[in-house]
Amino acid sequence: MKVNYLPRLTSPNKALTFIALLLLVSVSSFAQIGVQSTSIRENVTFQWSDEQDIDNNGDISDVENNRPATIASITVNGAVYNTFAVPSGYQLTRLGPGGHAINEIFGNGISVIKSSATATDDINDITLWDSAALETFESKT
Repeated sequence: MKVNYLPRLTSPNKALTFIALLLLVSVSSFAQIGVQSTSIRENVTFQWSDEQDIDNNGDISDVENNRPATIASITVNGAVYNTFAVPSGYQLTRLGPGGHAINEIFGNGISVIKSSATATDDINDITLWDSAALETFESKT
């Protein structure tokens, strides 16, 4: 004699099971939207095309840290990345814990804008912050 230990799904149970599975799939698929990728924290080095340590004493002083810093390449786990794209648009979409007041954009060592207070979450607008951020990107090509 065979005994079926699994309960039979009646129509209401089938509907509830289907709804539960649908919710589970939809929640799990949206769980990754808006999640920032993990940052690289190990086995990364930067190669610079500018000289920062102009007095060659082995450290970067307060005077030297305002000099241009142009990345020549980035090495991650032995792989060298030396091609970079300059963005065609910019939008501040995620504000750090310090708020707008500590955000500042420098262009060629000069403060271009001292606060991101003009930035909005609207990806279709153009603000002073967005324009200043985009203008400070430079291309070596």
